[in-house]
Amino acid sequence: MKKLPNSATRSSPRRSPAGVALRKIGRFGRRLLHAATDQHGDGLVETAVVLPVFLMIFFGIAQYAIVLLTYCNATYACRVASRYASMHSLSSLAPDTVPQIQGIVTSRLFLNPSITPVVSMNCYSMTLTPVSCNVGNNIGYVVQVSVTWTQTLKLLPSNINTFSVSTQNVKVITR
Repeated sequence: MKKLPNSATRSSPRRSPAGVALRKIGRFGRRLLHAATDQHGDGLVETAVVLPVFLMIFFGIAQYAIVLLTYCNATYACRVASRYASMHSLSSLAPDTVPQIQGIVTSRLFLNPSITPVVSMNCYSMTLTPVSCNVGNNIGYVVQVSVTWTQTLKLLPSNINTFSVSTQNVKVITR
């Protein structure tokens, strides 16, 4: 005859780890379903209120980043053009002209095709008085290349989203 252990010496039955995990998943699922039935569309209303504001902020930051990138690109184009102008004075073997400088700047800009930049080149004498670039483009003079354009942000349909962007670079003519 087999002896039955008393309650003090009896060990609890061993549970398998898979069975414990399944029970926990089942309890979690029941709690999730219960919580989902208690909300009655609150999350949908919160999303409808917050999502447009979030998207406006996100796309506004993206548009301002594009404007900043375009400004940095225009600064680079002005620097390249003013360096070219400073190296090609009237006394050099290949003197520059204002249309050449404007072409250098516009070829390096990657603006929207609907935007037309205004590229200007100014020359100054050694005393910083303005002179004509076709006459006063001599060694020791100063050349200034500037670009200006109007940028429009498509965030809100109002006039406050249109602003002017301008950059310039100045170099001394060396040869």
